[in-house]
Amino acid sequence: MRDVLKRYHEVVAQVVIANKGHVAKLLGDGVLAYFGWPHAQEVQAEQAIHAALDATRAVSKIKVAGKPLMARAGIATGEVVIGDMIGKSVHEHGAVAGETPNLAARLQGLAKPGEVVINDVTQHLTSGLFLLEDGGEQKIKGFANRLRIWRVKGKSRTHSRFEASRGVHLTEFIGRKHEIGLLVDRWTRAKTGEGQVVLMSGEAGIGKSRIMREFTSQLDGDNFLMLRYQCSPHEINTALYPVIAEIEFAAKFQSDDTENIKLGKLQDHLNSVFGEPDEMSTLIAALLSLPVDGHSLQDMAPQRRKQRTIDALVNRILLLSQKQPVILVIEDVHWIDPSCLEMLDALVEQIQETPVFMVVTHREEFTSQWGGYGHVTAHSLNRLGRDEGRAITERITGGKALPSEVLTHILEHTDGIPLFVEELTRMVLETEILDEKVDCYELNGPLPSFAIPTTLHDSLMARLDRMSSVKRVIQAAACIGREFGANLLLKALSIEADELEHALNQLLSAQLIFRRGNTENGNYIFKHALVQDIAYSSLLVSTRRALHKKLALALERHDEPDLSMLARHFAAAGKGERAANLYLTVGQQLLAGSALSEAIGALELGLQEVGTIVASRERDSLELNMRVALGTARMVSFGWAHPSVSEALEPAYPLAIEFNDQEVIGSILWGLWVHYQTRTNFSLAHDWLAKLKTAAEKMRNLFCQLSMTCRQAVSISGKLITLELLAIQIA
Repeated sequence: MRDVLKRYHEVVAQVVIANKGHVAKLLGDGVLAYFGWPHAQEVQAEQAIHAALDATRAVSKIKVAGKPLMARAGIATGEVVIGDMIGKSVHEHGAVAGETPNLAARLQGLAKPGEVVINDVTQHLTSGLFLLEDGGEQKIKGFANRLRIWRVKGKSRTHSRFEASRGVHLTEFIGRKHEIGLLVDRWTRAKTGEGQVVLMSGEAGIGKSRIMREFTSQLDGDNFLMLRYQCSPHEINTALYPVIAEIEFAAKFQSDDTENIKLGKLQDHLNSVFGEPDEMSTLIAALLSLPVDGHSLQDMAPQRRKQRTIDALVNRILLLSQKQPVILVIEDVHWIDPSCLEMLDALVEQIQETPVFMVVTHREEFTSQWGGYGHVTAHSLNRLGRDEGRAITERITGGKALPSEVLTHILEHTDGIPLFVEELTRMVLETEILDEKVDCYELNGPLPSFAIPTTLHDSLMARLDRMSSVKRVIQAAACIGREFGANLLLKALSIEADELEHALNQLLSAQLIFRRGNTENGNYIFKHALVQDIAYSSLLVSTRRALHKKLALALERHDEPDLSMLARHFAAAGKGERAANLYLTVGQQLLAGSALSEAIGALELGLQEVGTIVASRERDSLELNMRVALGTARMVSFGWAHPSVSEALEPAYPLAIEFNDQEVIGSILWGLWVHYQTRTNFSLAHDWLAKLKTAAEKMRNLFCQLSMTCRQAVSISGKLITLELLAIQIA
């Protein structure tokens, strides 16, 4: 049994590591593996499924008493806290806290021998890439709600990652007229025999694959052959994998075909290209691991065989182009394997006088060697403008307008990246903060802070983890804000200036941040708001609070600190009372300067912090002042009848009674009476008027004070009102 378990553990561990996972524990006949730690991967949910399928297949090849072993796997995706657990009696590396490992274990228990079961989140992240069977909602021990499960039946034979994951969820195409025009122009040249290459670069989510889909959809009337090479992060070490997959697609292989059937289909395809079978056909069949008469290959040196195989693959494309123009799309070439890159090098050289249009999409980290050719065009995609971003949100909402603050949040946090706009908009619609009306959506409460969409989390986290040596710096910068200064960052981190400069230069090179101004006095800004969000959310709460406290104390030492920023840092540091007092000061200053929207924002944040303070007379006094100022600001900004006025002032009344402050009591009562009178709620208006009369009798000069208060409010709003009628009614 020990020997069997050893072989089993070794086989599974090899598969996990090959798929960039981490073997966390060997638990008897079980294995616990993490994907996304210690380093995040962009497609870690996908890698986990590949590993589980490969592992169950590899285990089945272990024979015990002539019978194969069987294994089953459960996969769950979710956030955990992970790190070393060290105490007097325990020392565990990579200990994990969270429900995700427990869920994975429960899912493994639901799997049949040889089967892989995944949760709903994992399915959402890998949609279209695998053949799945809906296992329905299951009651799982330890979880209150029923959870939907999915059974993985195998890998999907997809011709394009983009089509597999997003093809059925596409919104109407927005913008990119210049890019489509460029592709059409180069295609027009290519199909007349002047071969062209277009290198289209841009960051993840900017729309490279979508542009290609839109371009090809406009070619319905043209006679051409489409070939597609889809590079994959899982096959980056598999020689010529994209080419093999394309040939299998062209030969119409099926998953249940036998080797002989596949060989027959391949020979039919190659005969239509090369004519009679020759060495080229044999080389390609051998590349696909099919049985061939390899007498001519046995004596061929490995390097020569590789070169002859590349020649055969290039010739296949050139011969196909003699029958009809060829559009060759190579997607995600930043994941290309070295052998496939060699083949493309040879192809680029030879297509100048052929009807071949080659389009290569890649991210900015890939650098080609083809820039010197006259038939090669390099084009870098820019981000979309705000109007185009707004148009994308309208497509997703079905033309219904989003609240202005929600739309602003989406556009500011997505920075013109179409995928980010789509995913954040969808996530907002799936939350319960919006009420759907006939022609719009309305907020049903205050705008909350949004989590990063699951579909973007892994991609953003992977970018951050690639900068692990300076991760601490970018996390501290995220605490400062979208824009940050090096001097403040230096004080928060307590490191040498040279070390910080080196770290910032690394982040600049990786294009995670940009510099504004010169090296000595300039500020830095995150390239994407979502990169800042992921860096911030990756901090433990205790670490985050400690950083904010350092930042607040550093800011406080300035001669004229920014009080709003100071309040934000004290709030994030858990110092609610300091933050609330600062927000009150800021709100009152803004109110006096007629900056009403900003004043309301500061006072609302202040009220949130008041809620964190332990009950005391000082706390009640702070809340009272906050509510009075907020009620005034809302009344002037939104109008006397707005519901938010009474929301601020009514809770302030019992607090004012507690302090027996007649002036404040009179101001609150006057505000509430005018509010309900204007709303034509005469019953409540009468009740507050009665209280106002009682207060007026206690203080003879109330009329003067109320008039002064009203004049101040009127001067802020810029409105004119007659006060005599008010005095008569009160009397």
